[in-house]
Amino acid sequence: MTIGCLTMEKYNNIAVFIRGHKRMWDYTKKNLFESYDHISENVDYYVALWDTAELDLDKIKSDFVGKNLIACITPPLYESFSGPWKSQGWLPFNLLAYKKIREESVTYDAVFDQRTDTIITEYYACEKFILEPMNLYSQWAISSTDEVTVIGGLTTIHPFPLKTIKDFGFMCDSKTFDILTYRFAFFEDSTVPVENLLYNYCIKNKISITHKHPFRSSIVRPTLCRNLNVNHPIGSIINMRTSNGDYGVSLSPYSGDYAEWECLSSTDKIELCHQYNIDFEDYMDKI
Repeated sequence: MTIGCLTMEKYNNIAVFIRGHKRMWDYTKKNLFESYDHISENVDYYVALWDTAELDLDKIKSDFVGKNLIACITPPLYESFSGPWKSQGWLPFNLLAYKKIREESVTYDAVFDQRTDTIITEYYACEKFILEPMNLYSQWAISSTDEVTVIGGLTTIHPFPLKTIKDFGFMCDSKTFDILTYRFAFFEDSTVPVENLLYNYCIKNKISITHKHPFRSSIVRPTLCRNLNVNHPIGSIINMRTSNGDYGVSLSPYSGDYAEWECLSSTDKIELCHQYNIDFEDYMDKI
C-alpha cells in the first residue's frame, strides 16, 4: 500500500459495510482490516455475502475474531434484486436493521462501502474531516462516458456523454448511507453503465458528490486484466501481489510488468488461485 501520510487523528467510530461474493475474501481481508484499523479507534463491521456453494458463514465469522463484527448475513437472492446494479444496494440494505440497533449506543463518524473483491492500494489522508449530510464522498471525481458504449454485445449511441461515479469505495454519514442502499429499488436502464445509474440516483435524491476520501481502492479479480480487449483500468490479480504475497509499496495496478490472466495455462491459473486463497470455481468459465 502507498501511504501518503503516516500519522493522522483517527475517527472515534466508523462502520464498514462489506458486500459481495466470498470468492476473493481470503485474499483481500488482511489488507482491509489493516487499512480501517489505521484510520479509526473503533471499527464496526457489517457483512452481507451471497449464499454460494463455497461460502462457510462460520468460517467468515471466525475471520473477525478480535474485530467488532456486528452482523454477518446471507440475504435472499431474489432474481429481481441481483445483477451489477441492484445487488450493490440490496446487500447492505439487509444490514440496516442491525445498524439501527447499534446506533442506539454508538454514533458513527462515517460509514464506508466496501466490496469483498477490492483492496486498498493508496492511503493519503493526513487529517480526518467532518462529513456533511447528504454527501457521497468518492475516491474518484465525476467522469463521463464515451458517446458510444458497448454492454453485453449491444452498442448504444448516446446523444451526449453520460456522467458517472464509480459504484464502490465511497463513504458518507449514516443517514445518507441508508438512502443509498435503497437504490436497489431504483429503475435500472440496462443500456447505460451502473456508474451512470448511481450518478442519476444521487442527483434524484439531492445527494452531492464530493471527490474526497482517505483511500484509493482497486478491484482485484483474475478476470480483470488490463489489455486492449478489456476496457478496465485495473490490472489483473497477478499484478496485485508481491513476491511474498504481502502488501507492499510495489503493489500498484498501474505499473510494473505482469503476466495476463488470459495468457496463462489452465494449470497455472488454478495454481495461482490456490496460492492466494481465491475460489477459482467462480472463474472456471475463464479457465
